[in-house]
Amino acid sequence: MVTILYSAVPHSRQSKHFTSRNHSPIYTHIHTHIHTPVYTDTGGVLQLLGQGCFGKVAKCKNRVTKEVVAMKVMKKNQNANYFFIEELKMLQRISQLDPDTFNLIKFIEHFEFDGHQCMAFQILDRSVEDQMKKQSKFSLSEIRPMTKQLLVALLGLKTIGVMHTDIKSDNIMLVDQEKHPFKVKLIDFGVAMERVEVKQGMQLQPVAFRSPEVSLGLPLSEAVDMWSLACCLIFWYWKDQGFTCCSQFDQVTRLVSFLGTPSEEMLNEGLLKFPHMSFILPRHLEDIIKNHKVFETGPEFKDREAFCDLLKKMFELDPYKRITPAEALLHPYITMEHLPHGDGYSQAAKDLMSVAETDYFSLQRQYLERVVQSEQEERAKRLATRKPANPKASQMWMDGVLPEGRGGGERKHDLV
Repeated sequence: MVTILYSAVPHSRQSKHFTSRNHSPIYTHIHTHIHTPVYTDTGGVLQLLGQGCFGKVAKCKNRVTKEVVAMKVMKKNQNANYFFIEELKMLQRISQLDPDTFNLIKFIEHFEFDGHQCMAFQILDRSVEDQMKKQSKFSLSEIRPMTKQLLVALLGLKTIGVMHTDIKSDNIMLVDQEKHPFKVKLIDFGVAMERVEVKQGMQLQPVAFRSPEVSLGLPLSEAVDMWSLACCLIFWYWKDQGFTCCSQFDQVTRLVSFLGTPSEEMLNEGLLKFPHMSFILPRHLEDIIKNHKVFETGPEFKDREAFCDLLKKMFELDPYKRITPAEALLHPYITMEHLPHGDGYSQAAKDLMSVAETDYFSLQRQYLERVVQSEQEERAKRLATRKPANPKASQMWMDGVLPEGRGGGERKHDLV
């Protein structure tokens, strides 16, 4: 049984500094298992929120400040300790970004008790995955504010050179769906990586959210997260995981049937080769989105067209050409410049976007336009200097050998 009686220093100190304590007298009774969903007699553990192979997350109350937090308690083993260290490193890295401005989970502090590594986080409402169980699908007007906030999160991570690598609906949390509908934050940096540490050929991301550059062994960048976000968007709207599959080959063949065959230039650059890729007929994304509903006039149809255009840019097979967070934040689907003024649909969409509005200077249009100009210049340079693949590595897929990766992807589904 776990009895986590969470008591800490004042919140003002917690939020500004990462602290580490061992066997502090203000933390008591942390054991290895939580077997009751509610434990309120001492005001400590309120509810078990989730669990995985490396630990559990409980809703806890700070006995001094009365603040409610999400407490992650890691198991006592080498693997759990490794993932704790990696996540803590990433949390300290992203502390450069204001969590409210960039829509990231707020990390309060960490400490060790009785051999367990513990981390306290801001308490949030529910995951987007859980919300979908209640309302089945999201409308374009509901998807838009979530998309903008996540693009802001990706923009912030890109500025500090961090790749999340595990973007999916259950790692996107609604902050308070009743008071602030569709206000979200990105959570779980357990397999996030610094871009400089990522090597070509690493196997990252869950298979269903895996970008083609990972599957093909291409050079990797923050663009992998944009692909995963696109997978989330199409699932939220269409209620079908576009690339649901049981293996990497399955995933590649499905994305080809959905989006067409990667260019020969891309295939030549990759470390991995997939046989018979070009023999699969493409199924056009545009037809799927535009034919999803019967109405072909009015603002909703224009919105669908804009949404489809953004998705096509996010699902660009070539990572060098894929839309960036800064570019996406200026896209009509996000800015709503394609919608008529005074229309009921447009006004309702604008009202829902209020949770995504910000006056932060680096998120304003003028600044974003300068970022985009710089990115486009860099993109042109990269495309002009592409290098051919290593011929010795090009048969790795055919031989059934995949490069070793960080260990995200499939294993990450089992982590807290």
